[in-house]
Amino acid sequence: MSRLNSNSRKLSLFFVILFLGTFLMPLTRVNAQGGYEVKDYKIDINVNENASAYFAEKIDVNFMEYRHGIYRWITLPIKWKVKDANNNKTIYSSIKVDNIAVVSDPYKIENKIEHKIIKIGDKDKNIIGNKSYKLSYLTKLYEDKIDGYDQFYCNILPFYNEAPVENAEINIVMPKKFDKDNIKLIVGSAGDTFSNPKYEKQVDYEVKGKTIIVKTHGKLPPKVGITLAVKLPDGYFKDAMTNNLSVVLLYIICGFIALAVMALWYKYGRDAKVVKTVEFEPPEDITSAELGYIIDGHVDQKDIVSLLFYFAQQGYLDIRQEDKQEFTVIKKKELPPGSKRYEFAFFNGLFKGRNEVRLSELSGSFYYTSQLTGELIESEFESKGKRIFPSGVSFSRVAVSLLDIFGFGVIGLLSFFAFRRLWLLIGLGVIFTVFVLGMFFGIQAQDKYHSYTKKKTLLVNAISLGTMAISMIAMFFTVKIYFDNIILAVLVLAMMGTSYFSLRFMQSRTRYGTELFGKILGFKEFIRIAEKDRLEKMVESNPEYFYNVLPYAYVMGLSKKWCKKFEGITMEPPTWWIGSYGTRLDMFDVMIFYSMFNSCSRNFDSAMNIPISDGGFFSDGGGFSVGGGFGGGGMGSW
Repeated sequence: MSRLNSNSRKLSLFFVILFLGTFLMPLTRVNAQGGYEVKDYKIDINVNENASAYFAEKIDVNFMEYRHGIYRWITLPIKWKVKDANNNKTIYSSIKVDNIAVVSDPYKIENKIEHKIIKIGDKDKNIIGNKSYKLSYLTKLYEDKIDGYDQFYCNILPFYNEAPVENAEINIVMPKKFDKDNIKLIVGSAGDTFSNPKYEKQVDYEVKGKTIIVKTHGKLPPKVGITLAVKLPDGYFKDAMTNNLSVVLLYIICGFIALAVMALWYKYGRDAKVVKTVEFEPPEDITSAELGYIIDGHVDQKDIVSLLFYFAQQGYLDIRQEDKQEFTVIKKKELPPGSKRYEFAFFNGLFKGRNEVRLSELSGSFYYTSQLTGELIESEFESKGKRIFPSGVSFSRVAVSLLDIFGFGVIGLLSFFAFRRLWLLIGLGVIFTVFVLGMFFGIQAQDKYHSYTKKKTLLVNAISLGTMAISMIAMFFTVKIYFDNIILAVLVLAMMGTSYFSLRFMQSRTRYGTELFGKILGFKEFIRIAEKDRLEKMVESNPEYFYNVLPYAYVMGLSKKWCKKFEGITMEPPTWWIGSYGTRLDMFDVMIFYSMFNSCSRNFDSAMNIPISDGGFFSDGGGFSVGGGFGGGGMGSW
């Protein structure tokens, strides 16, 4: 019973603490956020004919607890929707803030992506009670992009203030006369498209000549500000900043890249006509791995895997099936002295002084052997007479890639400096990533056309074209909306389109490579269309014919089709395959053999992989609204 009472008391205490915490938390937060109030906020804004505006602010605050000072931040980017003569359009622009000065108090300026922060005060001094701050700065706007009229659109009272404002007066002096009936004032929180009825009666304005005087009556709570929009005659502002230099620069860069990549393709990417020849055997003195390189210019894991069966058929090793998923490779004899360097690298890396090895034991460790083997295979074709691809092909693809990186980098940087939007920079980065994926799959689809199955080729092509379409459409509308320039948008598309075309079709061949490729295509065509009676004659004249071709069919993605063609054809089992009971196969079914062959190739393929561990936006609404104009920002204490 005493234990029960003790637990009850503990539980009651827990709920009391929880209640007090819940009750006191908001009070604590308010106290930490505020700690001061704005007694009087006076702002004088002198608007110039070039759309710049000089701000002079006097802020009288009362610190109710010790603080070092205040900070004032000014929002840089702006976005609004307007209605021009033709349709609704979204206007994107930005401002520059210069000539920041603070009277009598130390201050520090911090440049953030979308804000200028003016931190006023001394970290070594604490302040309590009344204190006045005076600061000034100059804002510069880009030229007006609205058809039919100009507009002064400004957050005249910051809307992200942490403390309430008891009294505010804002005087806006315009450079020329204007129609006072074209003034719109909104009072509320950031994003409000209409004045909050709760606060709009606390604000009024009057016009005296070229001056608009805005006054508040009664305390405005935190995070309530005032936005002013004045519709002005077209041409009211003159000589404002422009993005013309950025646009011209992008014209030059995008046009140059488009021409450069097409020139690279013209020099290195044009193929000579490939003539297919009728072939019943793989090209003489070409191994299955070498054939893989000749097809697409790359040595893939599949090409390396094929060497296991190539060497088995050549009599250098046996393959023993231990169970459904386990295989052992047994060395029968060493390679002859005249073998190629990559053959020694593969064979010695496979056994490493042993006479037999399980494929599961190779997991991870064989990766470096496969990499070395691939490099040595490529080196076999580096001599002048044996080159499959011109030396400039690799260079040209790298050059096109670097040009694209440079082009997108310039677009991203100029867009960011023009509009000061982090999410725009992130968005362009996403578009570029999708574009790169489209490029990658396009190259894969083209280079590996003759080693992929038809189904896989269609899939890779679909991914490539889909990602490219998405990236190009997204880029077109991004450039069109922000720069409001259809010509620039088209030039950017031209840069992307020519780059995709050039990179995808850059893989041209030498005369020797073209002739050899024609033989391979003829051999591949024979594998695809060979009739049963023809194959029976080939097996009759050479009982090893099926096994001789198998590694090459595997490289070309036709191993299953090749096996299916031999259904019903009497053949001897392979001499190099040992069954699960340690005996040679005495009964042979070609599709059962294909299943075992496929399982073995998958296991060997996995041995070349090194496990890779995984490493552990904002939007804004359109419409005329509080906080939609330039300037504004907010204020707090520190």
